[in-house]
Amino acid sequence: NVEGNDTLGTVRYTTGDSPQAGESIKVMFKGSYQTAPKVLISAANDKASGVQFYRGDTTSADFTIKFNTTLLPNTTYTFDYFSAQ
Repeated sequence: NVEGNDTLGTVRYTTGDSPQAGESIKVMFKGSYQTAPKVLISAANDKASGVQFYRGDTTSADFTIKFNTTLLPNTTYTFDYFSAQ
């Protein structure tokens, strides 16, 4: 679930019953940048602050949030993002 626009927003990701190591979230921009923007991501709830995450691949059309830790089952993780060129 993504709320916001291509520049600023919030991503809410709820895991299923059996999360796998190495999960990731792909966030698609509504429009397309001319080139891949810089994207900053921050944890926005206590569950997100307790996991190791980083910004993965970024293109002119999307960006990815990747996890170094296995996420908890049936848990919502919330992140804020800011993207700019």
